Amino acid sequence: MSRTTPSPEDLAHVEGVAALGYLLNAIAHDLNNQLTNLMLGADQAQYSGSKDAIDLMVQQAQNIASITRAVQRMGQRNMSTGSGRQDLGDVCRDFVAWYRATAGGQAGAELEVVGEAPLVFGKSRNLVMAFNLLSRAGDPALLGMPLKVQVAVEAVPRSSWAGSDETVDMGVIRLRRGDPPREKSSVYRSLVDDFFGGERTETEVGIMAAWEVLRKVRGRPSARMEVYESGALGHEIVVMLPLADQ
Repeated sequence: MSRTTPSPEDLAHVEGVAALGYLLNAIAHDLNNQLTNLMLGADQAQYSGSKDAIDLMVQQAQNIASITRAVQRMGQRNMSTGSGRQDLGDVCRDFVAWYRATAGGQAGAELEVVGEAPLVFGKSRNLVMAFNLLSRAGDPALLGMPLKVQVAVEAVPRSSWAGSDETVDMGVIRLRRGDPPREKSSVYRSLVDDFFGGERTETEVGIMAAWEVLRKVRGRPSARMEVYESGALGHEIVVMLPLADQ
């Protein structure tokens, strides 16, 4: 059986993901060490009330804060460098081209840009990466079906949580397979509410990684994402991004 030779881009992507995994493991290990020391100091202070134990706790808390700030700076640099006004039609064309090249011929992709493509403030590479992660979501039985990608400017409720008839135009990207239901799935909400509450699948991690990219898109109202799924019958992820000219 012949195998397709991975491209340099494929290898770079795999190496990047592996490097990120090692980095996250190192960060988690360091934070765990600092938290262990903090808890030991708290336990000692509880029984002795000594100033040395309290000073140790303060120092460990400062170490944890320092690590957290360093990680935040790394993330901010990655999300902000090269950011600018992006045409979502062009971004989705790049994403579909990447999807077609890496789907192994098992599933095609159709792109529809409705009207004039919306403009958003963001980083094209990060947006393509986010859509790529989201394209892997859904029931495995659906992944062999064509992916339909639609881009448009749509009037959506200004608030996703407060009842109001007021709407605002946003750039809307729909990633659909099959015939999804009209009701929102509880999967995405449960991920947001309690992501670290249990073991997460690769798909769930991908959804949250994509959301962390998308919610950094600048503008008001803030970015939103909704998931609709009905098992092997259909799946759709709807991303709403603030327009650059709002």
